[in-house]
Amino acid sequence: MCGRYVRTTPADEVAATLEILGLAPPTNDLPAPSHNIAPSQKALAVVGAPREKAGNASLTGLRWGWDRATPRGGGSLIINARLEGLEGHSWTFGEALRSARCLIPANGYYEWQAMADAKQPWYFTTTDRPPFFFAGLTRGDAFVILTADACDEPTRRVHERAPCVVRPEHRAAWLDPAMDSAEVAVRIPVAYSSSVMRTRAWPVGRGVNSPRTDSPGLIEPVEADRPLFG
Repeated sequence: MCGRYVRTTPADEVAATLEILGLAPPTNDLPAPSHNIAPSQKALAVVGAPREKAGNASLTGLRWGWDRATPRGGGSLIINARLEGLEGHSWTFGEALRSARCLIPANGYYEWQAMADAKQPWYFTTTDRPPFFFAGLTRGDAFVILTADACDEPTRRVHERAPCVVRPEHRAAWLDPAMDSAEVAVRIPVAYSSSVMRTRAWPVGRGVNSPRTDSPGLIEPVEADRPLFG
């Protein structure tokens, strides 16, 4: 799964990375970079133009997590959606897969490894400077991040699930409102792995466990001799 992530790239540099999409210039009210983006917080997202309106994709701020309705009202947040079998959950995700896809810029993410005494957080990132982009779905002013089975051994040693990313050559198609086939859309995201991008991972301190903590020190390795790869 993906429960926390990092975006250090400013919004204007995110827009420059997606120059091919012709994004409008970023406004000053967009979410700031953070080393600890957590569910329920507002985060930067790239959304396509509505199908009924002409225009280009744009940067905006969306809340991470869809409300999970319960018979008694209220409920927890849905923050991830499993890519496998996504089309079968039409009541929750199917319509979003067809017409409400988004890109979530990130420079890395955290995952927790189950240990004998506690869970150890790890930081996954890439050696490339530009941000990568999670595959997301929107509903109203909120988003979820797609996940899939981890497809390489180093990632699986920490957790069996991994967030899905959209490769550069597929980003325009992922945001294109004219591409309204769930059968086609579901083939675009791929699990984050060393086969998709040049990745690195290492254990970090447990300060990231608190969503109120945000500092560059969160991604510093606590055991420099124990990198997973990279």
